Amino acid sequence: MDTIIERAVKILKDKTTIKFLDLEARKQATGPYDSKFTGTPYLPPGFEYPKGETSGNPLFFLAQINFGEFPHLDGFPQKGILQFYINANNDLFGCDFD
Repeated sequence: MDTIIERAVKILKDKTTIKFLDLEARKQATGPYDSKFTGTPYLPPGFEYPKGETSGNPLFFLAQINFGEFPHLDGFPQKGILQFYINANNDLFGCDFD
């Protein structure tokens, strides 16, 4: 028989647990469409490399996620590439605290 505490814990787990993917980064060669941290991003033909709004300097490519390489998670696309860039030209990496 469940105690009230065990039932409360189960309710909390059911309401707060979310599905996730456990990723493991490996140092290896990647292709243009592969998920990766740093390196060379995929850019479609004619796409201009992202630049900082104020400096106009190229942004630092941080990561690329190819959703087609992973099991589907509700709320996320099943295909497509998402990229992350940051301003690495200053100590705050583009953060603006104002």
